Amino acid sequence: MAKNRAPRAGKDFVTETITSFVVDKETGHYRKITRDAVRERKENKMNRGKEIIAEEMYHLSNSSDYDEKFGFEDFEGNEVIVYLKELPPMQNES
Repeated sequence: MAKNRAPRAGKDFVTETITSFVVDKETGHYRKITRDAVRERKENKMNRGKEIIAEEMYHLSNSSDYDEKFGFEDFEGNEVIVYLKELPPMQNES
């Protein structure tokens, strides 16, 4: 049987971290962007913080050697996972 719970009085806040990657147009490598957000669950309102753009650059990798990964669903409904490996510091500047 389902448990009936009364909602708590007042607002219900949760902090989330949003992570995304963008392609650097000059080098073709990827750059990580993070942002903290505070969501109010009852009204589903979100206040987003300032974007933090990482200095580190990433390149495409495979599932056996990666530092970061993210997934999405393509147009046909298949899950796609992208694996990224951080470039060494010397190659970040090129």
